[in-house]
Amino acid sequence: MQGCCEVTVTTMTDLSTTALLANQHESDRETYTTQSGTCCFCGRRVEGVPVDEAVSHQYFSDYARMADDTGHVCCDCALCMDQRALKQGHWIVTAETHERVSTGDLHDRFESLRDGEYDPPIAIHVSKNPIRSEHAYLWTPVNEQLARPAVSYDRQCTTLDWSVYETVLTLVEELRWYGFRGDDIRSGEPRVSDLESIGADRFREVEEMIEPHRGTALLEIAWTVSRSRDDQPTPPTPTDE
Repeated sequence: MQGCCEVTVTTMTDLSTTALLANQHESDRETYTTQSGTCCFCGRRVEGVPVDEAVSHQYFSDYARMADDTGHVCCDCALCMDQRALKQGHWIVTAETHERVSTGDLHDRFESLRDGEYDPPIAIHVSKNPIRSEHAYLWTPVNEQLARPAVSYDRQCTTLDWSVYETVLTLVEELRWYGFRGDDIRSGEPRVSDLESIGADRFREVEEMIEPHRGTALLEIAWTVSRSRDDQPTPPTPTDE
């Protein structure tokens, strides 16, 4: 399984994902500038507030995300922690825009990302549960390029190779066309009716290609981005890649 610490990605040393998000809410920043210090989360030396003012210890559980126990949270990280809307759902943020993306729109947005229709710096998060609050901005990296972007999913990160991603997405959509559910794809143990629908030989071929990605953030992202049978414009064309 790929964790955030395994991601190799070029980031801007003076820019964090929380800074990109806070740029879209600049009028609120001054609320969180009562002291100077080095942020215990993003590591930048930016004005902010004491940890006890920014963190609700009753609900916060991501202390492992602290880079250092400085007692200081910068205004950008503090603002994000105080804005419920920034803690939920799938999102894409750049220097110019912050998009909250519905699950149904993820497929089109990822095509736009692949085609270079966004300008870096950019941070991308896919949520495991879009209605659950989470501090994903603390572990979602900033990308300076989209050729191989780092994308966070739940508490994991993965670097997308677009060719591999497209293959896995195509396979997942093929399985969904034949009725496979998410748990069936994750386990490789389909219902008898779905196995009969796709055919045992084709299922073995698909399973062989999916198996190396089982348990990874890549497979979960592909599942989340994939379209149901009703939303796929044409029947799947089997891939042997």
